[in-house]
Amino acid sequence: MADWLRIAHRGASGHAPENTLAAFRKAVEMGVDGIEMDIHLSADDEVVVIHDSTLDRTTDAEGQVAGLSLAEIREADAGDGERVPTLGEALDAIPLDVLAFVEIKAAAATPHAVRIVQEMDRLDQVVVISFDSDALRTLRQLDSRIPMGLLLGRGAADNVDASTLGIDLLHRAQATGTSTVSVDWGLVSPEVVSDVRRRGGSVWTWTLNRTDHIRRVARMGVQAITSDYPDRLNEARM
Repeated sequence: MADWLRIAHRGASGHAPENTLAAFRKAVEMGVDGIEMDIHLSADDEVVVIHDSTLDRTTDAEGQVAGLSLAEIREADAGDGERVPTLGEALDAIPLDVLAFVEIKAAAATPHAVRIVQEMDRLDQVVVISFDSDALRTLRQLDSRIPMGLLLGRGAADNVDASTLGIDLLHRAQATGTSTVSVDWGLVSPEVVSDVRRRGGSVWTWTLNRTDHIRRVARMGVQAITSDYPDRLNEARM
C-alpha cells in the first residue's frame, strides 16, 4: 500500500468539538500528518476558524460570522467550553512538523489569511484548499509560494465521461494554478488516480470514517486521506 498523508478533518472532530483548539491538539496527540480547518472573516476583518457562515450549528449562539466582531464571536461556546479560534491561534496550536490544510470558505478571508501565514512564517506548513476557484487564483497572485489544492465534490462528475474524469478534474485544478485535486471519496477510482498522477498531479480525498473504506481508497494510490477519526487513519495504515 502506497504511503499517504493522514489528515484530521476539522481536527480530531470525531473526538472533540470541530475546528477548536481542543480538536487540533487531540489530532496532534493521536498522530497525524496534517490538520484541516475552515476559515471565515469576521466583521472586523479577523480570520476565524469555523466551518459554517453562521454560528448556529457549531456553537450555542446565532448569527452570521461576517456580521459579528471577533469579540462577539468569542462569546459563543463552540462545545465543551471551547471558543472559536482565530487562524493565528490555530496555527500556534499545531507543531511545525504537522501540515495545516486551511480551507477558504469566504473568499474575503483570502488576503488576510495570506498575511497571517506570511507574518507567522508558516509558508512551509500551510496548504490552502478551497472549492472557490477565484479564491485560489487570488491566493496565487498574492503569494505563489503557498501550496494549494482545488476541492471538488461529487457533482464534478456530472456530464463528464467516466473514462476522462481524472483528466477533467486535473484540468480544473490546473486552471486555478495547482495540480492537486482534493475530491469527495465517491469520485476516487483507480483510473482517476492513475490518470491524475501519470500527468504529474496529486489526488487527496475526504471524508472517510470507516477503516475498511480508508484502506480501500489508500490502495488506489491517493496521496492524502481525511477523516474525523485520526485513530482510524492510523489503524488503516497498520
